[in-house]
Amino acid sequence: MNQRLLSNIYRQTGVNISAGALPQHELEILSNATGNDEGLLSCYLKRRLSGEPLAYIIGHIEFDGIVIPIDKRAYITDPEAIYLVNHLKSVLSRSDVLNVLEVGTGCGSLSFCIEQANPRHNYTAIDIDSDAIALARQTASVRKSAIRFEVSDYFNRLPSDYSPDLIFADPPWGNESSIYEHDRPVSHYHAMPRISVWPFKSITGIHEQIIEEVLLRGWTCSLFMNFGMLEQSDIDMAVKRAPDCTFIHPAANITLVHITF
Repeated sequence: MNQRLLSNIYRQTGVNISAGALPQHELEILSNATGNDEGLLSCYLKRRLSGEPLAYIIGHIEFDGIVIPIDKRAYITDPEAIYLVNHLKSVLSRSDVLNVLEVGTGCGSLSFCIEQANPRHNYTAIDIDSDAIALARQTASVRKSAIRFEVSDYFNRLPSDYSPDLIFADPPWGNESSIYEHDRPVSHYHAMPRISVWPFKSITGIHEQIIEEVLLRGWTCSLFMNFGMLEQSDIDMAVKRAPDCTFIHPAANITLVHITF
C-alpha cells in the first residue's frame, strides 16, 4: 500500500496502519473495493479505523458463494449461519413443494441462498424492520428472485389464510457478554440496527416468542432455529414449550433446533 497514504493517515489520526492496526486481509479487501483509488481508500480506511463494519464500507457480503448487497439498514449476516442454511438446503432438496417462511430475514441472505439451491418451493421472508425489507426487495429485483418479502412483527401481517410448512430463523440471541469476541467485538454489533442485534426479555427471548406465536396459530409445521453458541441449559429453557425437539450440532459449539408442531 502507498506509504505516503499510510503516513498521511497516521498524521491525521495517530493510528499506524503499518504496525498492524488493521489486518492485512482487510487492507487488501478495502484496496480492491476502491480500485486502488487513493482518495477513496483513505475514506474507507478511516471509516474502518472508526469501527464501522467492513461489509458496510464495501457494500456487500459474500455468503454461500453469493454476493449480497448490504448497508446500514440491515444486520450483517454471521458466517456461522451457513450451518443453518446448509441443513435447510439438504432438508428442502428431499421435500415436495413447501411454503417456506423465514422470520427475521434482514437483507435476505439466508433465503436467497436457500432459494437458489431449491427454487421450486414457495418462499416468504418477514422482518420487523421496513428498512431491511426495502434492501431485501431491491436485491430480489436484481436477482429476479420469487421470494415475497414482507414487513411483519412476527406473523401478524401475513394473510389470514397463509399456513407455512417450514419456518426457519436465525434470531438475535445472547447479550453483550455472549459474543464472538475475536473478530466481532461488541462495537461490531452496536454499529448495526439495534432491533436486529439484542433480543427482548432474555437472551433467547425471540426464539421463545417464535415458538409461542406458532402455537397460538395452531400451525402444523416444522421450525428450524439457530441458537449459536448458547449453553444447552439456556436452549433447554427456551424450548420448554415446544412439543417435539431435535438438537442438531453441525459444528463444535453450534446448536440448531428442529421443532415439529
